[in-house]
Amino acid sequence: MDYAVALGYIRENRVPKIRGLPAANRSGIWLKLGQIDKLLAHCDPTIKPFIEFLILTGARVGEALDFRREDLRREKFLLPTEKQRKPMREAMRAFTIAEMGPRFARLLPQLKPSPRSGFIFYLKPTSSTPLSYSYLHHQFIKAREAAGLPDIHLHDLRGTFAVHRAMIVKSFRQLQYELGHSDAKSIQSYLSRAETFDAEESVFYVAPGLPLR
Repeated sequence: MDYAVALGYIRENRVPKIRGLPAANRSGIWLKLGQIDKLLAHCDPTIKPFIEFLILTGARVGEALDFRREDLRREKFLLPTEKQRKPMREAMRAFTIAEMGPRFARLLPQLKPSPRSGFIFYLKPTSSTPLSYSYLHHQFIKAREAAGLPDIHLHDLRGTFAVHRAMIVKSFRQLQYELGHSDAKSIQSYLSRAETFDAEESVFYVAPGLPLR
């Protein structure tokens, strides 16, 4: 919202500020497995799939809100970026369903596009717009407070994805691609943090011999 103000799209950011550390000091804030499950358990059903999607894809909020029917394919999905527009959708980051693990495969059946707009995340089938940020923000605050995680921001879910993926991929280039991130220092910090954890502690861990679904 602050970015929209800077661009002149809106006059002011009326969304209440979230309590916690400034964005520049949040690189070490992420959720472990138990905390992820606790947060999701307290999410309202209208936002729970969205919150889990953020955790399992590393998408920014704006990217997830712009996720549409044409981005969800049979064996892979395309993740839009906030800097790209509709004519460029085929050039977006592509992920196979298999590499995102069983939790994402279980989430997929819940993602039903709006019959009118094609947006994946929406409140009303008759609406041509995606889930509103203000509603999402309000419900997320309620969920994090109920889960005993008062200082967690929505953007921390992207850091959660990064650390959990780093436990699995252990590759600078792969993690950089999955995040769509150009900051080498940030990528390395996620990999360094993940070194102190075992792969079994990752939300993306698949036990040997365990089927995807």
